[in-house]
Amino acid sequence: IQSGLQLLHRQRYFVSVTANNEAGLTTTSTSDGVIIDQTPPLPAPVFDGPSLNPDKEIDYQVDAATITATWPPFSDAESGIDHYEFAVMEQKRSADGLSWHLPILTQNFSTIGLNTSIMSTSHQLLPQKKYSVVIRGYNSALQFVESRSDG
Repeated sequence: IQSGLQLLHRQRYFVSVTANNEAGLTTTSTSDGVIIDQTPPLPAPVFDGPSLNPDKEIDYQVDAATITATWPPFSDAESGIDHYEFAVMEQKRSADGLSWHLPILTQNFSTIGLNTSIMSTSHQLLPQKKYSVVIRGYNSALQFVESRSDG
């Protein structure tokens, strides 16, 4: 194991192994390389409802058990998007009336592969409450960025 290397972002590095036997024969094998990715993905906007059109983004709904959201794909130039996760959160105004807190309504973030929309059911959404969908996009280096709907 080599430590203390100064590996550079966006560079590909290879590992080569050479074996020699007592008959003097040598063989070498080289990996296909690994690209160093030190940055998280770039996020995309998350829209409440089933449409990617911001003009059709919803702010009100009748269904108190289901929440839907859609988003364009996140991007990552170095290692690509590996998967997404989502959580449903209730928006609450803080005591100072200025900032928002987002307690998680779902227990944990749920992995949804490379899907760019969700329909989450079995909720007990309450009238006059505002809910947001939070999406985490992970790259292949397992770094993530979050984006959320406006509720």
